[in-house]
Amino acid sequence: EKIMVAQMNVDSNHDESFVKAEDLKLLPLIRFFPAKGKPVDLEDRASIPEFLKFIKAHATKQYNEARVKRVSDKLLPKTRTKVTKVVQRQLSQDEVMVAVKHSPCGPEQWEAMTKMLVSLVTAKEIDFSAAEKNRTCLRENGPKIRRHWEQVLETSGAMLRSIQAARKEKGLPAEPKKKANSAPSRH
Repeated sequence: EKIMVAQMNVDSNHDESFVKAEDLKLLPLIRFFPAKGKPVDLEDRASIPEFLKFIKAHATKQYNEARVKRVSDKLLPKTRTKVTKVVQRQLSQDEVMVAVKHSPCGPEQWEAMTKMLVSLVTAKEIDFSAAEKNRTCLRENGPKIRRHWEQVLETSGAMLRSIQAARKEKGLPAEPKKKANSAPSRH
């Protein structure tokens, strides 16, 4: 009669039988373990209402739907906070988004992206409230933004040339050889 929602840190608890290495990039992964039957993955990044429909469609035992909805609504603010932190952490680990963050309209773009992504998970409708402020900033700062990205490209090129020169100095090819897929085999 109960539905338990649990969170697991896959980085520190990684087990190939639970999440394949190639699926780690898809995290957060939502996997439902019905009382009877095999686990079912939620394929699309869904909002909370869609997640509740997913549970209802795959549950093999009766549960108190109204209670699950009440608990879900009660946890929503905490969920928004956690999802916001996850989104911001993921954005800060993406090289392009780091460059965006430090561009002339970076704060506006970061805010718009965060609000939109968080709302995809926690709301019934997508939150585009920061998009207009972002568009205005982009419109007003076109030349500054162009200079920013030219500097990013120039710096990236200089770094690449420096790395290639250092590799050549050590007798290595300018670029490392690409490794074949080294995923563990399953037998």
